Amino acid sequence: MRKIFLSSLLLLSATSFAQSVIKGHLKQMKPGTWIYSQWYDTEHMAFGPEGFDSVQSTKDGFTISLPLKEGGGNGRVIFIGRKSGPGKGMFVYADKGQITLTGNDSTFNGIEIGGSLFARELNEFHHLIKDQTPDSLKKALSLQWIDAHPNSPISVFIMYNIYEPLYGKLTIDEQETILNKLQPGALKNKIAEAMRFSIRTERLTGIGKTAPDFTQNDTLGKPVSLKDFRGKYVLVDFWASWCAPCRRENPNVVKAFNQYKDKGFTVLGVSLDQAGKKDAWLKAIHDDGLTWTHVSDLKYWNNAVAKLYDVKAVPVNFLVGPDGSILAKNLRGDALHKKLAELLQHQPFSLSGTVKGKDTGRMYLIATDMYEHKIVDSVPILNGKFEFKGTMPHPLMAFIAEGRSPASTEDPNSVSFFLDPGNTVATLQYGNFKNVTLTGATTQTELKELKQIDLAYVQAHPDSYAAIFLLRSKTADKEKLFQAFSPAVQQSGFGQSIKYAIDILKLGLPGSKATDFSAMDINGTPLKLADHKGKYVLLDFWASWCVPCRAGNPHLLSLYAQYKSKGLEIIGISDDDRNPDAWHKAVEKDGIGVWKHVLRGLDMKKVMAGDINLRNHKLEISNSKYGVTALPTKVLIDPSGNIIGRYGSDEAALDKKLAEVMP
Repeated sequence: MRKIFLSSLLLLSATSFAQSVIKGHLKQMKPGTWIYSQWYDTEHMAFGPEGFDSVQSTKDGFTISLPLKEGGGNGRVIFIGRKSGPGKGMFVYADKGQITLTGNDSTFNGIEIGGSLFARELNEFHHLIKDQTPDSLKKALSLQWIDAHPNSPISVFIMYNIYEPLYGKLTIDEQETILNKLQPGALKNKIAEAMRFSIRTERLTGIGKTAPDFTQNDTLGKPVSLKDFRGKYVLVDFWASWCAPCRRENPNVVKAFNQYKDKGFTVLGVSLDQAGKKDAWLKAIHDDGLTWTHVSDLKYWNNAVAKLYDVKAVPVNFLVGPDGSILAKNLRGDALHKKLAELLQHQPFSLSGTVKGKDTGRMYLIATDMYEHKIVDSVPILNGKFEFKGTMPHPLMAFIAEGRSPASTEDPNSVSFFLDPGNTVATLQYGNFKNVTLTGATTQTELKELKQIDLAYVQAHPDSYAAIFLLRSKTADKEKLFQAFSPAVQQSGFGQSIKYAIDILKLGLPGSKATDFSAMDINGTPLKLADHKGKYVLLDFWASWCVPCRAGNPHLLSLYAQYKSKGLEIIGISDDDRNPDAWHKAVEKDGIGVWKHVLRGLDMKKVMAGDINLRNHKLEISNSKYGVTALPTKVLIDPSGNIIGRYGSDEAALDKKLAEVMP
C-alpha cells in the first residue's frame, strides 16, 4: 500500500448524477504542470485503479471534473506531478457541492479551502486535532466531535480513513456502536458501506472463528483449498510481488517456515498480483525462496480470497489452527516466532479414561522427561471417568495413580506409560492398573515394540553373554546409542536429559575422581567428603523405604567392623529428604548409626512442584554428583580420591574389592 504525504484533507462536493468540480489556483504553480487524481478505494484502503484522471494546469489554475452518483461519496486523492513529497498530495472526500483551492505556493502547503458544509466541518475537525495534539487526547477529541456531528459523513470518514487519528484505535464493537448512533445523512456514502462490510467480515474472520474455506489455483494451475491443510497450523499469507513491505517481511516468514515445517506448520501464500503479471509473481517466489504453496487468481485487489477475508492492505496474514479456527492475525517479525513457539513447542494433549470398578475418587498425574519438563496435576473421578488437559513439548513419560500422590510404582492402582501430544484414552480396571489399555499413545506403542524385539532376541539366545552384558549397558554403549538418534530427538527435552544422565554417570564410574560434597550429618554436624582424604570411603546410597537397602545393612555392619581399623569410613547418603523422621528411625532400628549419615540434599516438595531443576541443583548429591539412578548403590573411593568400585546389591563383588585393597 502506498503512503503519500498529505498536506491536509479536503472535502469535495458535487451534484448527484452530475459532475463535481475541483477548481484550484496555486500562484507559484507553473502552467503545464500535470495534476493527477483517482478514487480512494474504500474496499482496499488503497488508491484504486478506476476513475483515474489527469489535467494540465493553465495560468488560471486547474479544473478536475468528477462524475458522482447519489450516495457515492468517497475518498479521492490529488497529486501534483508523479513524484511524492511535502505538499504534493491532498486527500479529498467527494460528495455534493463544489470546492475551491487557493494558495500562494506551487504545492498544497498553506492551501485555503472554500466550499460546502462538509468542507467546513472537516476543516473544523482538523483545527481541533492539530499535529501538536498529544496522541493520548486525539481519540477522546475525535469521539467528542463525532457525538456532536451525528448527521455528517465526516464522522464516518475520520473513523475509516487511515490518515485520521481514529483509524485502528477502535474495536469492532466500538465501531458498530458508533455507526448505530449516526443518522442517515452520515451513512449514505461508500465509506459507510465499506465500514459495515468490514464489520460483517470481521465477525466471520475474528479470532476464534472458523476460517472461511476457499479454493484458488496454484502456480501450476491446479486448484488448492484451505481445507486441504486441516490437521496443520497454516499461515494464510496475503502478499504481492509489487508490495515492498511484503518482500521485506518474506525472510522472516521463510525463517519461521524452515524452523517449524517439520512440526505441523506450513504457509499458504495468496498473491494479489495482477493479470498479465504472473511472471513477476513467479519470479518473486523464486527470488525470495518461498518454498510453500502459493495461489492467486491474478485479479489484484479484486482477488476473491482477499475480498472474502476483507483484505484492504498487504501484507496481512491469518494463522489457522489444525481444526480450522483462526488463532491470530497479522503476525510479523518476532510476534510470528513467539506465537509459533507457544503453539508448536508446547502442543495440546488430553488424557481421558475410564476406571472400571471405581465410580469416584481422584486421579493423579506426573509426566516428566527427567527434569527438563514436568506436568503435575490431579482431577476427580466422576462416574468412573476422568480427563487431564494441558500442553507438552513432546512425548513425556507419565505416571498415573488413583487415590494419592506420590504413590509407589508397586501400587496396583498406578501405571507408567508414554503420553503423547494429542488425545490419549486409557481404560483401567480398579485394582489392576498395570494392564491398562491405551489408544492414541504412539510412543508407548513404539516402546512396546522395542521391548518385544529385545525380549525376542534374549529368548532366541538364552546363553548369550553379549545380551546380558547389554542389559547392564556401559556408559560408552549408551553414548553410541544416543548418537544414533536424529538431531531432533537428541535436542528435545527428553533427549537432552538422557545426555545429561550419560554425562553424570561418568562422574560416578570407576577411574574417575570422586566429586566433593558438603552436608549436615544426622547429628547436625557439618560434613565434607574432602575431609576424609587419606582413607577408603564407601558411599552408601540408600533409603528407609528401600527394601534391598535395609536387607543389606547387616552385611554392611559386618564389613565396617572388619575394616574400620584398617581405615574404612562409610557415609550413608539417604533418599529420605521427604521424610527425615523415617530416616532417623531406620538408622536407629538397623543399628547403622556407627557410621556417618547425610541426606541426599533435595527438597522433594519443590521437585514435585517442578521448581527445582536437578541439572543446576548443586547441593544434591546422589544424581547430580554420582549419577545414582537406582538403590542401593555403593561407591568405593580410595585414599587419593579416586573411584575404584561401584556396586548394587552384589555383596560378593564388594567383599572381594575390600579384601583386595585392605588385606
